[in-house]
Amino acid sequence: MSRLLAFTPGLLLAAAGGAFAADAPPGTAAKPEEKPKWQTSAGLGFAYSSGNTENMLVTANIETLRKWEKNEIMLGVTGGYGESEVKVTDSVTGDTDKETQKNTDFIKGFGQYNRLFTERLYGYFRADALHDDIANVMYRVTLSPGAGYYFIKQERMTLSGELGPSYVFERLHDEANGTYNNDDYAALRVSERFEYKISDRARLWQFAEYLPAFEDFSNYTLNVEVGVEADLTKKLAMRVVAQDTYRSEPAPGSEENDFKLLAGLTYKF
Repeated sequence: MSRLLAFTPGLLLAAAGGAFAADAPPGTAAKPEEKPKWQTSAGLGFAYSSGNTENMLVTANIETLRKWEKNEIMLGVTGGYGESEVKVTDSVTGDTDKETQKNTDFIKGFGQYNRLFTERLYGYFRADALHDDIANVMYRVTLSPGAGYYFIKQERMTLSGELGPSYVFERLHDEANGTYNNDDYAALRVSERFEYKISDRARLWQFAEYLPAFEDFSNYTLNVEVGVEADLTKKLAMRVVAQDTYRSEPAPGSEENDFKLLAGLTYKF
């Protein structure tokens, strides 16, 4: 969490920079554009370094959103794969060789449907799925019905909170013993999402989700995301997203905290 918060000021500054760069010159009236029925974007990020060490990382994401007068649908998938080449010394011969190790291998997706009862109050159903080979999470599927409320609902700013039960299905890999642990449990889900449109071509968002098990509140998952996006052209944008997941009872041999910083270009269509 502390690492995620450390990145937040930088993200805010990046968003502000994109906003000032994107704003129209003084005295120029911005022409309103009709929003498409489906707002969809697909992104790709790539990083590579070589020399004493070699590292490669590829990330991809796709998101889509549609809002009607009484209904809202949000869908998204994010994935990443990375490798590092490290030096390995043979304890017997002393010879040094290079070995390729996987350092990133994950895919996560979500889908959410909201039904508005009033302008601000809504019911929702959400499904999340995660596979993270490095964290030894074979799968974690969370199904969550509940109620939500828009505390702020403006053209440039929204803030919503959600509350409801959830059910978690989880399969973890005990790498040391070569076994798999299956678990499923009921949990509470509390979440909030904030989004601010800094200008017509830059936006900032933040999301937090807390899922403690009903039987034992010390068994919980905390997901946090902070992101910023600034348009380079009408269709192309640059995006930086920081994601942090804290699992109080991780897979054996794995760390509780899992932090990712993703950056890349996004195409809107």
